[in-house]
Parts: sequence; structure tokens; C-alpha cells
Amino acid sequence: SARIEALDALRGLGCLGVLFYHYTTRYDQIYGHPAPLPLSIPAGRYGVLLFFMISGFVILMSLERTPTILEFAVKRLARLYPAYWAAIALTFSAVATFGLPGREVKLSVALLNGLMFHPLLRVANVDGVYWTLMVELIFYVLMAGLYLLRALPKVEWAMALWLLVNTLENFNLLIEVPEVAERWLILPYAHLFVMGIVFYRLRQQGSSWLRYGLLAASLAYHLSVAPEPDKLVAVLLFMGAFFLINAGRLEAISVPPLLWLGAISYPLYLLHQNIGYIVIRALEGWGVLPAVSVGVATGVAIALAAVVTAMVERPGGQWVVGVYERVR
Repeated sequence: SARIEALDALRGLGCLGVLFYHYTTRYDQIYGHPAPLPLSIPAGRYGVLLFFMISGFVILMSLERTPTILEFAVKRLARLYPAYWAAIALTFSAVATFGLPGREVKLSVALLNGLMFHPLLRVANVDGVYWTLMVELIFYVLMAGLYLLRALPKVEWAMALWLLVNTLENFNLLIEVPEVAERWLILPYAHLFVMGIVFYRLRQQGSSWLRYGLLAASLAYHLSVAPEPDKLVAVLLFMGAFFLINAGRLEAISVPPLLWLGAISYPLYLLHQNIGYIVIRALEGWGVLPAVSVGVATGVAIALAAVVTAMVERPGGQWVVGVYERVR
């Protein structure tokens, strides 16, 4: 039952990768830095792929340790929503106050964002990073369905079917999945969640031909749809990290700074993009060097994430779980 600290550290590293991708490469594409940065990190965007793999690992572990599906749902809501609502309020207020071309939204849009499943209503995101939350929510629903069907002991076979449907649909073989079904089956990301689930099973129950076959099939699918060398290398590195975590040989990254970043990674992911862009635009408009502007924006994002974690995410989540315990 001990927490796997290396996973927390890995989550923190993934979040830093996404942050620096947005502040260096993506910001330059949208608004343009006035001078070249000494370093650009385009591969940082693959941190999102790592998040999906970690979710596959952690959600199966959580479900197998949860006595009821209601408790699982309550704990997921407690984990996701308090920090998310705080991030919406802070990001919307910052953009409305200071402006950010192309990223302003109406108050009604911000309120609908609070549902988290607003993409199903064709509502724009307050911050572009929110797109991953809908993917995560759907994955939780799919896994909860397996729990209710008592299919978790045979989850690998369910994952094999998921991959098969994904492959047949992607290459137009035998079946054609309707757009609505494709969205609800989150097919473009299925192989990443499958990898995380398989790595958890390998840690928990050991090797089997089916598990290694699922990893090979997931990697082959990834290579077929994303042949970019850097994207393939990123996934191979993530897989290697999971193998090392399962073998207990990645404890070197479980150092306090990375564990702390892992602890605040969810609010940091939610808050960093638009607010960081506002800080960078303001500083660079005043003649501050781009590298310094990126550094200040990083500090602001981390500070905000730490405050939201301490003042909203943890107490808010504890309050939700406490209410559930009292009602139960």
C-alpha cells in the first residue's frame, strides 16, 4: 500500500516538460519572443503522453483498492474539481484583467468550463490545457464500467479488445466506428492508458505473454500513427522509466524537489499556460530578456500552484471526502 514516490517525481518532471514547451516553443509560435531563447523544448509537449500512462497505472491500482464504485467516484471528484475550479477562476480573472489575444472567453463559457465535460457541449476551454481533462474523465468512466462488470481481474483482455478496435478503426479495416463512439472510446490515446495498466499488472502480478504482447502492440500502434522520431523516443523513455520503477531502480529521482513538484503538478498544469503567457508578454513588452521572462513566469506558476495546492486542493478534497464519510 506504500505510495510509489518515483511516480510522483515522474509526474512532476512531465509537468515541467509541458510548462517549458509552452513557455519556449509554443509561445514563440503564437506571439513570438523578441529574441531567440538559449533553449527551446518542443519535446516537452509529450509530457501529456506520460500523464495518460501514469493514469492507466494509478487508476487501476485505485479501483482494485476501492470497496465501492461510489467511493472511487467521490475520491476522483475530490481530487479533480477543487483545484480545477480555482484554476478556472484565477485564469479567467487574469485574462479578463490583463488581456491575452485570442484567449479571452465570456463569463458564461468560464462557468460552463466548471463542469469539466464542457467539450461535449462544444464549449471552448478557458485554458487550452483543459482538453486532457475530458480524456481523463472518459477513461475513469470506462474503467468504472469494467469495475461494475467485475471485469478488472481480466482487464488485460479488455485492453486487448480496446486496442483491436482502435487499430481496425484507424486503418479502416472491417469496421468504421462512428465519431461519437470514437470520442467516447478515446481511441487516439487508448494505447497510452493500456501501457500504464500493463505496467501496473507487471508490478503486481509479474510477467506474462499477454502483458508483453500488449506493450508491443501499443508501441507498434504508436509508431504507426506517430512516426516522428522524437515522439517515439519519448514513449520509449517513458516505458523504460516504468520498467525501472517496477524494478525499484528509479528511486534516484525521488528527491524532495521533484516530489514536491509532483505534489503540486495538477494545479501547476492547470494554471501555467495562459497566466504564464500574460507574465511573459508583459515582461518582454518592458524590454526584459526572454530567458528572464520565462524564468519569472515559471516562478509565478509554481508559486500559484503551491498556494492552490495548500489552500484549495488539499483542504477542498478533504472536505468532500469528509462529507461523503459522514453521509455514508
